[in-house]
Amino acid sequence: MANQGIGAPSSGFRSGLQVMAQDGEVFNFLISRRDVDDCQVEAVVRQLNEMSATSKATRRYQDTIVFKFAVHDSDRRQLHQIPEGVRFLRAVCWNWPYFFHFLHKSPDAFRPVLLALVTKEVYTEDGSSLQTAGDLQHMNDLFNALFEGMNSLHKTHGFPDSLTRSMTSKVTDVLGKVLA
Repeated sequence: MANQGIGAPSSGFRSGLQVMAQDGEVFNFLISRRDVDDCQVEAVVRQLNEMSATSKATRRYQDTIVFKFAVHDSDRRQLHQIPEGVRFLRAVCWNWPYFFHFLHKSPDAFRPVLLALVTKEVYTEDGSSLQTAGDLQHMNDLFNALFEGMNSLHKTHGFPDSLTRSMTSKVTDVLGKVLA
């Protein structure tokens, strides 16, 4: 599988956190092809909500998550080129806007998620979908919502402003690398 951000098996597993750490403190959060195809975000959002429900869990998984998406072995498209992947990630983001706190701060972890979220879907008259790059206003709105999600999570758990400033700096750095 050559797809960016992809690497989960194509069948035979359920979406969720892979509990074995690799490379120190990086965890794979596997997303099944069936969940993506059917846009079944409930179980994924439920597990993500558990990761953000308590101060202890929120600190534990801070800056550690890499999302991995299962695709068909013959599918060579990037995640942001797969309409079902774009819809799935947007639905997750709508229900759980804390990506900036939890994603591992590396371009490889951010790139597939961000490219999928900033891709705009355009529908033709016959109802088919075409993908186009997001405009600057869309990207600005998305980034503001994700920063607000991270900030509200920090406020909810009483995290110090210094953590919020540090995380904002890390996110800004990795965004610069991804969007360069």
